[in-house]
Amino acid sequence: RLISSVFLKVSDFLCYFADQQPPAMAKSKNHTNHNQNQKAHKNGIKKPKRQRNESTRGMCQKFLHNLRFSKKGNLSREESLQRFEERKAKFAGQPAPVRL
Repeated sequence: RLISSVFLKVSDFLCYFADQQPPAMAKSKNHTNHNQNQKAHKNGIKKPKRQRNESTRGMCQKFLHNLRFSKKGNLSREESLQRFEERKAKFAGQPAPVRL
């Protein structure tokens, strides 16, 4: 111990004359996550808001081409209600079918 303490003093002495800083001790703490979780939950962690209609940009062109035609074939609300009423009137006088 005596030799190491003398060596440190001599090295400090030499560093003083050489305009250098004495060797610093190695850092022991490299990372901490202290308080970060509490800060994140302070206002609550929220899910990202989903858009009502997803963008079709970048989608498969074959799929989009088919989608346009399938939308064109769909009935509007009024048309579908009208067809429902027609079917309802058609089977109004008949008894309900027996299901086995």
